[in-house]
Amino acid sequence: MPSPKEIVQFFEESWYKKSGLVTVELIALVTLATLLVQANAHILVWALLTPSVLLCIYLFWGYTTRPPIVPKDKVGFLVCITCTDEAELRKIEEDFIDPLRKLVKSGVAGNTFYFLQMPQHFAMQVVDADSASEMRMRCRAHFMIYGRVKKRIINGKETHIVELEGAVAHQPISKKVQDSLVSEFTELLPRNVHISTENDLFSFQFTSEWAEVVARYIIGIAAACSGDLKYAESLYRDVLLRLNNKEHSFPVYRKLKERVPNRLAEIYEARATDCHNKWSETHNPAYLLEVDNWLNKIEPQCQDRGVAITLCAITKFLIARSPDESIKLLKKLKHEDGRIWQCNMAFLYAYKGNLKQAARHYRRASICNFELDNLYQIEEFICWMLEQEPSKYELYFCLGFVNWLIKEDMVLALEYFTKFIELCESQHYVQEQKLIGEWMNEILNKKQPGELMGSASQ
Repeated sequence: MPSPKEIVQFFEESWYKKSGLVTVELIALVTLATLLVQANAHILVWALLTPSVLLCIYLFWGYTTRPPIVPKDKVGFLVCITCTDEAELRKIEEDFIDPLRKLVKSGVAGNTFYFLQMPQHFAMQVVDADSASEMRMRCRAHFMIYGRVKKRIINGKETHIVELEGAVAHQPISKKVQDSLVSEFTELLPRNVHISTENDLFSFQFTSEWAEVVARYIIGIAAACSGDLKYAESLYRDVLLRLNNKEHSFPVYRKLKERVPNRLAEIYEARATDCHNKWSETHNPAYLLEVDNWLNKIEPQCQDRGVAITLCAITKFLIARSPDESIKLLKKLKHEDGRIWQCNMAFLYAYKGNLKQAARHYRRASICNFELDNLYQIEEFICWMLEQEPSKYELYFCLGFVNWLIKEDMVLALEYFTKFIELCESQHYVQEQKLIGEWMNEILNKKQPGELMGSASQ
């Protein structure tokens, strides 16, 4: 016959398992049957009480064994760490988990976090990536650190072995971005740390700070991927503040110090792109100033990024009508040599009156693949510029070239080339007028675009 202490210990260990539920229901059935037999109960009482008691036990078991849930308006930070014994667990809670909790809740974005330490009976259910993902979703957590801490003798010294992994929630993203997120998490998180028991307090606190800084950085990436740029920016700013007082000789802190400015640059580029798109729809000059403001936030060491340079070149031209400055900026990206780059360069050269260079860039652009939306945007922009500056008849040359070699719309190509010649004075662009006459004759003779390329290269 088991002692009361053994019975209590059994239920403490087994209540959260299905075996505990089955045991309690069997005990309840035996007890209920004994009472009903003693009371000489009617069969109808048996039929009513038995399923009712079992259902109540099942509902109570389900309620008491469900994991805690993160409130809807919070970002859940879930910690599932198992330990080999109770004393070790208390030490980990005091020296690692509690400091981590305080760090996560501090800072600019701290009040948005809900820190959740999973009880051991739940933490023990997390044994791999799949079970971790399932537990994270059950708790509605956004970020999760899971693993175990065990004590071993290494080189004759008692040592804590900390094995940690992580999981992050995010909106659906591309496989490439997802792989990058997992790769950074794996690289930066303290996954396998050996801590001597002789100096474990300091070492656990250091590991807590390490995990917390990496957590904010990874959650920032996930937030940015999910479209929450404002929250992502606040997290990155928090990381930078924390890194100011850290020892930068530590490899992880050094990598974060290098990467966070680039992550912030991605956010500012996205903001600037959004403002530029709004300008494209409305042509409201206020949006151009916003583009400029966002780009100015990018740190100097990150200003050589392709998107930032392209947006800067476009914005400077639209604000100051300075093609030379924009061309100088775009030349920094010559190695990209893409279709949009070629068309931007062609337009700027045409605007400043260098049609020979414009034609050269359009010819190179014509051998690139274009999406239909790109073509419409290019043509719409040039037409809008002509509305703003009708005297820039050189832009009809651009429209003729775009429709001839890129869109292959020969009717519009003839119309725009004709308009250019009508507006062009006889002493201006003499060579270009001659070439256009040859191209128009070949178009009228229904030659193929491939044949026309030969004439264009003369």
